[in-house]
Formats: sequence, C-alpha cells, structure tokens
Amino acid sequence: MLIASGWTPGLLGGVLMRLHSEWDGAAKKRHMDETEAFLLFSQLKTLRRAVDGVAAWAERKGHKEPRTLANAVLIYWLHDNRQPCLGRGYEVIHGSPVLGRQCRKCGGSGKRNPPAGETGKAALNMMDDCVAVARSSDAVAPA
Repeated sequence: MLIASGWTPGLLGGVLMRLHSEWDGAAKKRHMDETEAFLLFSQLKTLRRAVDGVAAWAERKGHKEPRTLANAVLIYWLHDNRQPCLGRGYEVIHGSPVLGRQCRKCGGSGKRNPPAGETGKAALNMMDDCVAVARSSDAVAPA
C-alpha cells in the first residue's frame, strides 16, 4: 500500500525514527498534558514528512480524513502515556513514595487508548512494522 504512493516501508520507517529521535531530544517537561505535547509536536522539523507518509497509507486504506488520522496517531505514537497515572499504571498517592491502586482509566497499562479505534491501531501497527524494516535493513530516508 505504501509503495503505490511512493513510500516504501523502509523509507517511512527511517522518517519515523528521525521523528522519534527529534521528539526524544526536544526540551519537554517530565509530565506534559496533551496540549503541551501537541504544541511541542507541531515544532518538530521531520513532522511534515511523517504526516505525509502515514496520510498516504490512510488514504490508500480509504480513510475519510487521512491527514487528521496521521496527526492523531503520530501524536499518540510519540506521547502515549496516560495522564491521571502519569504512565505508571497506578494512581499516585501525593506526599508518599508508595503508589496507590491500579489506575481505573488505563487498567494498569499506563497507556492511553489509541485514536480512531481499529483504524488507529492498524496505523500504529503499520508504523511499528515500518520502523522494524528500517532498523533491519538500515534504510534511511533522505533529509
């Protein structure tokens, strides 16, 4: 599906790896809310190419709003921690070094639910597959 639109899995995987590296190197707070994450996300230089690649996949799959889906899954892919438990999977007891009961929102996973239901899960799986191909073949996208 990607090849027909000019993208190969290794090429998109290389772009996604660059995006993740740029995200990891960005100056960010330890615990960001979704608005803060989105503002930082919009400043990433490799974002446009990554959105183009994921949107091309979504368009080939027949998604009605491919760029919206691409932005949503990329934000999730970079910043998937659940906010109430701060990604720990357990509620925080303020003023105590001990964690409380299992987080009710995430069921202990520490992750948010993927955006766009099954389509979002499929996009995230495709992105992970592309990164795996890029890592295994050392395929790197031109800058």
